[in-house]
Amino acid sequence: MTRTLRLALLAPLLLASVFAQPALAAPGFHAAWVDQSPWPTLRPAGTVPYTLHFRNTGTETWQRGVGGRQVNLGVSGDSTAPADAGMAVGWLSANRVATTTETTVAPNAIATFTFTLRAPSTPGTYRLALHPVLEGVQHLEDEGVFVLVVSDAGYHSAWVSQSPYPTLQPGQVSTPLTIVFRNTGTQAWTKAVLGQEARLGINQDDAQWAALGVNWLSANRVAAQSETSVPPGANATFTFQVRAPQTAGTYSLHLRPVIDGTAWMEDQGVFLNITVPLPAGTVPRLVATVIRSGLAHPWDLAFAPDGRMFFADDQGGRVYWVAPVSLAQPK
Repeated sequence: MTRTLRLALLAPLLLASVFAQPALAAPGFHAAWVDQSPWPTLRPAGTVPYTLHFRNTGTETWQRGVGGRQVNLGVSGDSTAPADAGMAVGWLSANRVATTTETTVAPNAIATFTFTLRAPSTPGTYRLALHPVLEGVQHLEDEGVFVLVVSDAGYHSAWVSQSPYPTLQPGQVSTPLTIVFRNTGTQAWTKAVLGQEARLGINQDDAQWAALGVNWLSANRVAAQSETSVPPGANATFTFQVRAPQTAGTYSLHLRPVIDGTAWMEDQGVFLNITVPLPAGTVPRLVATVIRSGLAHPWDLAFAPDGRMFFADDQGGRVYWVAPVSLAQPK
């Protein structure tokens, strides 16, 4: 009797469990990635047509325009983030980039999905993850297929050479100083054209050195390119002068090329060190300055040619560096 009662109580639970299972997806619809266009590198807001191919690995035919049979190419996770970033151009929706070019795709045939991509206005690398979707029914296999879209204005540079660091008396104006950078990008630098002219700027728009400027472009732009045009692969020359501060010390200007209104170029740790010596007969005064605390066992101190100090710490095997300006604050 007890066993019968237990079975009678268990039967409704089993039935409830069976009916609580989700409905099965449409059988016979499957897909496998075949190939896709090369990943694009575009200027911000630039567009490009893009194509992916998937094979119908199921037993059912895909039919464009037929409910329950049309297969679209969707953004993984139904994310609208790529569209929100401005990448969508004529997509079916914010998270469906295209449907099949072919009217029907029989089992084992290949489907073509072609759509347009726009590079976001903010430079960077953007990942667009995609997989086919049987619209209104089920998501087909997600094989980790994605497109990397690089938004790049095409402005890049590499340091070539520069004048020796000057030693100046208080208030003295330097001779013309020159720093040379190579155009390593894909776009020419054009003098006197905003958004295309290369300028030598102080990193992070630091204006604290404005008092040192002699006919600079602004408080944090020391010079523009000397050449009328600098095509990719050519060198640009930046020539300027500085006025020494009245106080003895070493002053370090961290410099970096910039296309104002478009993009900062690479920061390669380029510095201009200006030394103002103590007056003759002056006894040097040592000043202790804490530049880094909380270290376990600092060791192996070394200086780079530009004045940066490198040191290691046993804790985690870390290597630190300190800019020259942090080491030689004028007093």
